[in-house]
Amino acid sequence: NPAIAANGTEFFITWTESDNSYWVDQIKGSRVSLAGVAAIPAGAPLNENKSGGRGADVAWDGTQWIAAWTGGGVRANRISATGAVLDGTGIVLSSAGGFFDTTGAAVAGAPAGGAKVLWQDYRSHLENDIWGASVSATAVAGPEAIVGISTPSQQNPKIVGTSNAYTVAYASLTSGLGRIL
Repeated sequence: NPAIAANGTEFFITWTESDNSYWVDQIKGSRVSLAGVAAIPAGAPLNENKSGGRGADVAWDGTQWIAAWTGGGVRANRISATGAVLDGTGIVLSSAGGFFDTTGAAVAGAPAGGAKVLWQDYRSHLENDIWGASVSATAVAGPEAIVGISTPSQQNPKIVGTSNAYTVAYASLTSGLGRIL
């Protein structure tokens, strides 16, 4: 599940890599030039110490990259413009539920720095809901809040931002019917 973001002068790519010696998925990332040359071809670990995770997304907030992932909750990590990982195992945005209760992180940079992060959340064990939280440019997590309540099942959120608003799109599924909202 690779994800990519651009800042106008380069890209940042994130992906999940399985380390069979530990059987833990690790989130990795690298800056990539407009010519397609990766700064770190093997990727730098974004979740230090193999803290687990999957389904990362990344965005540019105007001065730094912000990546978020799920697995045992939701975490985010700031990455400097030069590619230095700033927050070790990541900033905890949600610790709710078991390892597989959160999936599909989506990130959009905030106009004043930081980012909004959304994810699919199964903590109720009834349906998937969409939850979200913010992370500031200085690594402060905002409170998590429910964005969309199931039924129907709401899955695979994506988010984009402008200077004063955000738009969220997701698949809304019920028995025999699917819509994009």
